Amino acid sequence: MSRVTVAYLRFHWDGAYTFAVAGGKYTARAAFGEHDLLEADSPGELLSLVRRHYPGSTSADLCST
Repeated sequence: MSRVTVAYLRFHWDGAYTFAVAGGKYTARAAFGEHDLLEADSPGELLSLVRRHYPGSTSADLCST
């Protein structure tokens, strides 16, 4: 997978999630459902969590982009 940044996450997932970085952790707050908070140690790890969390995601959605 190419280098994932917070800007990349915001570009592709803005509207569905709100992204932040604090204390060395990367977070995504869902704008739907129960407004779950996802937390990761890197933007790439957060992207994997978002892909799994997003409604309707399948294992095919987990391929690299």
